[in-house]
Amino acid sequence: MEAEILFFSKVNRVMVVYPLSTVLNWENEFRIWLPGDTFTTLNVCELASSKTSKTRETKIKKWLNIGGVLILGYEIFRNLTKEKKKLTEQDEVFRQALVDPGPDVLICGIF
Repeated sequence: MEAEILFFSKVNRVMVVYPLSTVLNWENEFRIWLPGDTFTTLNVCELASSKTSKTRETKIKKWLNIGGVLILGYEIFRNLTKEKKKLTEQDEVFRQALVDPGPDVLICGIF
């Protein structure tokens, strides 16, 4: 029932953008506070541990398609959304997921 919260509130995708040093802490807090299998059911994922562009794309596509919570650092967000003269198919996925239309809810800290 807890995983249905996003469904009933019509919020499908939440993005958390904070300094890299806090990304894994955010993920851990979701693990602590979400009961049972809700963490997995809700699709809480972070990009800090994804070292390749392909791994990031896989996680972002899953988040874009099924929703959930995507946690990433400022630098990764900036790198994935920076303007380019020619966009690849992967760049288009990143832009659609992160910027236009982007998440339903954005949580962004200022440091």
